[in-house]
Amino acid sequence: MCPRKPSIVLVACSDPTRYVFAGCDAYQCVTCGPKKTQGLSLAMAWRQTQVDRTRLMTLTMAPTEWQARRQKMRHVTLWARKQGYAWNTAWTTEMGSKTGMIHIHAIQWGDYIPRNVLQERWGHIVDVRAIKKPGTKSSGYLTKESQKVANYLTKEASEGYQSWLELNGGRPIHTTRGYFGGHSTREAVQLARRHFSGTVGEEWRTASLAEAERAWEHHLSTV
Repeated sequence: MCPRKPSIVLVACSDPTRYVFAGCDAYQCVTCGPKKTQGLSLAMAWRQTQVDRTRLMTLTMAPTEWQARRQKMRHVTLWARKQGYAWNTAWTTEMGSKTGMIHIHAIQWGDYIPRNVLQERWGHIVDVRAIKKPGTKSSGYLTKESQKVANYLTKEASEGYQSWLELNGGRPIHTTRGYFGGHSTREAVQLARRHFSGTVGEEWRTASLAEAERAWEHHLSTV
C-alpha cells in the first residue's frame, strides 16, 4: 500500500465490490514508483510492435552530471533530425557495477544512423543492435522480444530503484517527443495493456465514503 496516500480508494464501475487503493502514482514513491515503471516498460514494448524497425543502443562514457547528460541526449536528437533522420528514443542511464562508468541504454525507432557516424557525433563508443522483427516468425515472438528489451531498460526498478531514479533526474525513463506516436505516456500504457491482454481495461471511479469504509474493513480483516 502506498505510504504517501493510503486513503484513496477506487471501485470498479462494473462491480462496486471490487476495489483498489490508488496510491500517489509518483515515481518517487517506493511503492507506486516501481509499479508505474512496470507500466512504462509495457508501453515501450507495445511501441516496438507498432513501428517498422527498432534498435537497442548503448552509448558509453556519458557525462556524469545529470543536466549535462540530459542536454547531450537532447543535442543528439536535434542533430539527427536536422540531418533528416526520423529519430525517436526511450532511454535510461546506468552505472557500471564493476567500473562505475556512466552509460546510456536506449530503444530507438525510425531511420538507421550508421554506427560510425553516430559514434563520431557522440564522441565515445556506441553499440547499436537491431531488435529482431518477425519476418516469418509469429507475432508472439515479437511480443516476447519487445518485452524482453523493454524489461532490460527497466531492470533497475527491482535492483536499487531509488539510486537508479536519482541517476536519471527523478524519472526512470526519458522519451523524445513523438516516441509514443502522438500518445501521452498514460495513453500508451493503457493501449499497451489492452494490446497485450486482448481486453478493454476496467474503468474505475472514486469510492463513496460508505464504499471506502467497506473496503478498509475488508482490507483490515485480511491482514
